[in-house]
Amino acid sequence: MTQRVKKTLVPLVAFAIWLLVPTQTGLAFNEPPAVGQRLPSFELPFPHEAEAKSYLGLSGTGRFTISQIQARVVIIQIFSMYCPVCQKEAFRVNELYQAIQKRKDLKDKIKLIGIGTGNTDFEVVF
Repeated sequence: MTQRVKKTLVPLVAFAIWLLVPTQTGLAFNEPPAVGQRLPSFELPFPHEAEAKSYLGLSGTGRFTISQIQARVVIIQIFSMYCPVCQKEAFRVNELYQAIQKRKDLKDKIKLIGIGTGNTDFEVVF
């Protein structure tokens, strides 16, 4: 993983988690969670694709929580198809995913999940 990807992703992930908390849990925060603070529990719909379920180690239908993902670390990427910054940074997230998948010591320990906000299912897949 390049130093450039590391520098970009860390603040992006922290900001993404901050955005996710109020929208998915109904809770409102005036500032991002503190370092080391636990992410509040919230539910997401199961992915439709078998490949995505397999990647995350999920089975079933309905809804799941982040804690059900079979990994030690879950990186959450919040995006919107209509966000120019999200579009510009998407290749970096894909680079990170590829770098993790190439490392046998990391690929089963770190998982990435993207959450599309304000998008239809079609737009999220696109």
